[in-house]
Amino acid sequence: MNNPRRVLASVAAAAALAICATVLAGGAKIPEGFKEISGDRFIVDLRYDTDDNFLHKNVYVKYGIDRCWLHPEAASRLIELEPKLRKEHLKLVLWDCYRPNAVQKEMWKIVPDEHFVANPKKGSMHNRGLAVDITLADENGKRLLMPSSFDDFSDHASPNYRCAPAEKSLCRNRDRLINLMHSVGFEEFPTEWWHYSPHGLDVNNYPVR
Repeated sequence: MNNPRRVLASVAAAAALAICATVLAGGAKIPEGFKEISGDRFIVDLRYDTDDNFLHKNVYVKYGIDRCWLHPEAASRLIELEPKLRKEHLKLVLWDCYRPNAVQKEMWKIVPDEHFVANPKKGSMHNRGLAVDITLADENGKRLLMPSSFDDFSDHASPNYRCAPAEKSLCRNRDRLINLMHSVGFEEFPTEWWHYSPHGLDVNNYPVR
């Protein structure tokens, strides 16, 4: 018969290993239960893990954030996209996913303006693991052209921006992305065609991490 104390010790050790597995090389802690998004339909290209963003600074590198993690509520819906993307010969480019609030504080130090950065005292959907910033790519990984670039603060970034005749293909690409995300229960942010969160969630039930 197994020794109960030994069994409990084994369970505790396994739990400790599981917790350790969510601590990234730079020290960022991924909340328990959060899921990593990966696979041949997903291209991870975290823009805040580069200097190519509106902050002009890599704010992820020191925390070791180089993968896409999401709350299971968001992850399960996003994974539903895989067969749809495969059928349409598309891939989803992941520009941003879960963002620890420690990073949000770093961003706030650089740009302390709620028009551009969520106040870390309130936190954002990214800080809850409930938001993704994304775009579409073709089967070869080439990004589809959209009405604006990522982190654009002009009217072109609106999901409702009306393209001029010469830009119609850009709006078609954007609308294709929006429709795909709607099909798995996400909704777009009113001023950013690239930003999505699960529809119908009460944000008060999801703490900032």
